[in-house]
Amino acid sequence: VVDGSELFARPEDRAFAFIRLFAPGGFSDRVGFAWEYDDPKKGWVAHGSIYWVEIRGLSERGWRTFANTRVTRAGDYRVTVLTTDGREIGRKSFEVVADASTGGRTFEELIR
Repeated sequence: VVDGSELFARPEDRAFAFIRLFAPGGFSDRVGFAWEYDDPKKGWVAHGSIYWVEIRGLSERGWRTFANTRVTRAGDYRVTVLTTDGREIGRKSFEVVADASTGGRTFEELIR
């Protein structure tokens, strides 16, 4: 997910968020991915439950992981990465645009 980007999605598609964390060696904890949808009538609402990932044995190159969610409707979404005590590590927002096409698709790889 790239901040402010559009994701052209079909009904069974998923959005992915990738992270890399840096911390001292021997560090052990969990991080959570909280997905939200901007409901036109209710505002930001949870899109599923928080997905928790165990992190251990970080190295100088960082520790990488990802999470994903099914995007069930067009609109604005965001994913927030949280510590176990609820502090925000990062956040990315994106817009899902309905893709009604049925043909093949070409995917791009974005490396940062």
